[in-house]
Amino acid sequence: MNKHCLTKNIEVDDFNSFQKEIEKTRNEIDRTINLTWFYVRARFKISSENFEEYYSVDGKADGGIDCFFNEGNTYYIIQSKYHEKSQQENVNAVKDELHKIEKTIIGENTNKYASEFVNALKRDIQNSKAYLEIIWLTTNEVKENTRKEVHATLNKILGKNRWEINADINFIDRYSLESVIYDIKHGYVPHTGKRELTLESGEYMKVSKDGNNIEAVVCNIKAIEILKWFRSSNDISIYLQKNVRESVGDKSPINRALRESLKPTLPFFGINTTG
Repeated sequence: MNKHCLTKNIEVDDFNSFQKEIEKTRNEIDRTINLTWFYVRARFKISSENFEEYYSVDGKADGGIDCFFNEGNTYYIIQSKYHEKSQQENVNAVKDELHKIEKTIIGENTNKYASEFVNALKRDIQNSKAYLEIIWLTTNEVKENTRKEVHATLNKILGKNRWEINADINFIDRYSLESVIYDIKHGYVPHTGKRELTLESGEYMKVSKDGNNIEAVVCNIKAIEILKWFRSSNDISIYLQKNVRESVGDKSPINRALRESLKPTLPFFGINTTG
């Protein structure tokens, strides 16, 4: 762990400029730390003091944990990989880190800086209402087949250990970082994790990427299905802030009607309407 790492507040317009700024730091460890700092600062609003004191972990004996964060019953493990030249991510390297994390949780590996976090995670590992999000943060590109293969490996780890916690791995690669940079520039909260909906075959339309790494799905979804994602009305505002209806504003009669129609359903789903 580098308690005195040099963290930079990087403000750039695109990924290439981002890499140029990262390259100005003195060594590989500081570059990895600044990649991590850039993402967690944007997503979790962590101060540099807290990041350096409690969250920044790096080294060969890190047990697969470069950075960690705990919020309620949700646990975040960040594994960061900075590469000077972006290429395709090695699926076996990702799997190896997953197995490192597994061994850290079961006690075969140690990370003295993250011991309290790991102990808290162990206490919740059989809690079906708890969440573990592993964030794979990389300047490489992560292909879809790599994502699927790694998800399958994570599910095998969960099954083998009979862990009840809800766990997922969220890949933030060079293209996701481009989106994060855009979000920061425009005042949005960057990508907030994975959410799932069940779609019936033939009931949706998938729009191709057209070479721009943007993929869209057009479908009809019941609002109550989306409400299951959230714990407070504030969560809804953050997650849907880039929705076209949000940009119209509260003065829109349609928006006002939508908000009023949702209010009676929020307590039913345990959502705090005062948040």
